Amino acid sequence: MTIEVALAVGAFLIVVILTWRKLRLMEARIGEIQKESNRLRTSYSELKEVHIFYSRFFMTVMNAKSRVEAASESQNAATKTNGEGVAAGHDAEVIALVPPTPSEAEHQTKDRGPVR
Repeated sequence: MTIEVALAVGAFLIVVILTWRKLRLMEARIGEIQKESNRLRTSYSELKEVHIFYSRFFMTVMNAKSRVEAASESQNAATKTNGEGVAAGHDAEVIALVPPTPSEAEHQTKDRGPVR
Protein backbone atom coordinates (compact mmCIF):
# COMPACT_ATOMS: atom_id res chain seq x y z
CA MET A 1 0.00 0.00 0.00
CA THR A 2 2.81 2.45 0.71
CA ILE A 3 4.31 1.85 -2.73
CA GLU A 4 0.98 2.68 -4.34
CA VAL A 5 0.71 5.89 -2.33
CA ALA A 6 4.30 6.80 -3.21
CA LEU A 7 3.60 6.21 -6.91
CA ALA A 8 0.42 8.28 -6.72
CA VAL A 9 2.22 11.12 -4.96
CA GLY A 10 5.10 10.91 -7.47
CA ALA A 11 2.69 11.00 -10.42
CA PHE A 12 0.86 13.93 -8.85
CA LEU A 13 4.15 15.82 -8.40
CA ILE A 14 5.16 15.16 -12.02
CA VAL A 15 1.81 16.49 -13.24
CA VAL A 16 2.17 19.55 -10.99
CA ILE A 17 5.72 20.23 -12.23
CA LEU A 18 4.73 19.86 -15.90
CA THR A 19 1.68 22.08 -15.40
CA TRP A 20 3.80 24.69 -13.58
CA ARG A 21 6.32 24.75 -16.44
CA LYS A 22 3.55 25.11 -18.99
CA LEU A 23 2.07 28.03 -17.05
CA ARG A 24 5.47 29.74 -16.87
CA LEU A 25 5.91 29.36 -20.63
CA MET A 26 2.43 30.78 -21.21
CA GLU A 27 3.18 33.76 -18.91
CA ALA A 28 6.42 34.42 -20.83
CA ARG A 29 4.56 34.31 -24.14
CA ILE A 30 1.85 36.64 -22.82
CA GLY A 31 4.60 39.05 -21.72
CA GLU A 32 6.10 39.02 -25.23
CA ILE A 33 2.68 39.64 -26.77
CA GLN A 34 2.08 42.57 -24.40
CA LYS A 35 5.45 44.09 -25.33
CA GLU A 36 4.62 43.73 -29.03
CA SER A 37 1.19 45.22 -28.43
CA ASN A 38 2.72 48.23 -26.65
CA ARG A 39 5.22 48.67 -29.49
CA LEU A 40 2.41 48.59 -32.06
CA ARG A 41 0.36 51.09 -30.04
CA THR A 42 3.37 53.41 -29.93
CA SER A 43 3.93 53.02 -33.68
CA TYR A 44 0.24 53.66 -34.36
CA SER A 45 0.33 56.75 -32.16
CA GLU A 46 3.39 58.09 -33.99
CA LEU A 47 1.83 57.32 -37.37
CA LYS A 48 -1.36 59.10 -36.34
CA GLU A 49 0.66 62.18 -35.30
CA VAL A 50 2.46 62.19 -38.66
CA HIS A 51 -0.86 61.86 -40.47
CA ILE A 52 -2.30 64.78 -38.51
CA PHE A 53 0.79 66.86 -39.32
CA TYR A 54 0.56 66.14 -43.07
CA SER A 55 -3.20 66.75 -43.07
CA ARG A 56 -2.74 70.14 -41.42
CA PHE A 57 0.13 70.97 -43.75
CA PHE A 58 -1.99 70.03 -46.77
CA MET A 59 -4.92 72.13 -45.54
CA THR A 60 -2.58 75.08 -44.90
CA VAL A 61 -1.14 74.84 -48.42
CA MET A 62 -4.58 74.52 -49.99
CA ASN A 63 -5.94 77.47 -47.98
CA ALA A 64 -2.95 79.61 -48.96
CA LYS A 65 -3.38 78.74 -52.64
CA SER A 66 -7.10 79.49 -52.57
CA ARG A 67 -6.42 82.88 -50.94
CA VAL A 68 -3.82 83.70 -53.58
CA GLU A 69 -6.16 82.62 -56.38
CA ALA A 70 -9.08 84.56 -54.88
CA ALA A 71 -6.95 87.69 -54.52
CA SER A 72 -5.66 87.45 -58.09
CA GLU A 73 -9.17 86.85 -59.46
CA SER A 74 -10.58 89.87 -57.67
CA GLN A 75 -7.76 92.10 -58.95
CA ASN A 76 -7.96 90.92 -62.53
CA ALA A 77 -11.45 89.67 -63.42
CA ALA A 78 -10.72 89.32 -67.15
CA THR A 79 -7.79 86.89 -66.94
CA LYS A 80 -6.95 85.13 -70.18
CA THR A 81 -6.34 81.40 -70.18
CA ASN A 82 -3.47 79.56 -71.85
CA GLY A 83 -5.77 77.15 -73.74
CA GLU A 84 -5.82 74.47 -71.06
CA GLY A 85 -8.22 76.25 -68.75
CA VAL A 86 -5.40 77.50 -66.53
CA ALA A 87 -4.89 81.21 -66.13
CA ALA A 88 -1.76 82.43 -67.87
CA GLY A 89 1.01 83.10 -65.40
CA HIS A 90 -0.70 81.11 -62.63
CA ASP A 91 0.97 77.72 -62.91
CA ALA A 92 0.48 75.94 -59.61
CA GLU A 93 3.51 74.25 -58.12
CA VAL A 94 2.88 70.69 -56.99
CA ILE A 95 4.16 70.02 -53.49
CA ALA A 96 4.84 66.34 -52.83
CA LEU A 97 3.98 65.29 -49.27
CA VAL A 98 5.81 62.00 -49.71
CA PRO A 99 9.06 61.54 -51.59
CA PRO A 100 8.56 59.73 -54.92
CA THR A 101 9.38 56.06 -55.23
CA PRO A 102 12.30 55.18 -57.51
CA SER A 103 9.92 54.13 -60.31
CA GLU A 104 7.96 57.41 -60.02
CA ALA A 105 11.19 59.42 -60.04
CA GLU A 106 12.34 57.58 -63.17
CA HIS A 107 8.95 58.18 -64.81
CA GLN A 108 9.11 61.89 -64.01
CA THR A 109 12.62 62.27 -65.39
CA LYS A 110 11.64 60.56 -68.67
CA ASP A 111 8.39 62.47 -69.22
CA ARG A 112 8.82 65.89 -67.65
CA GLY A 113 12.49 66.46 -67.09
CA PRO A 114 14.41 66.24 -63.84
CA VAL A 115 12.61 66.02 -60.49
CA ARG A 116 12.90 69.18 -58.38
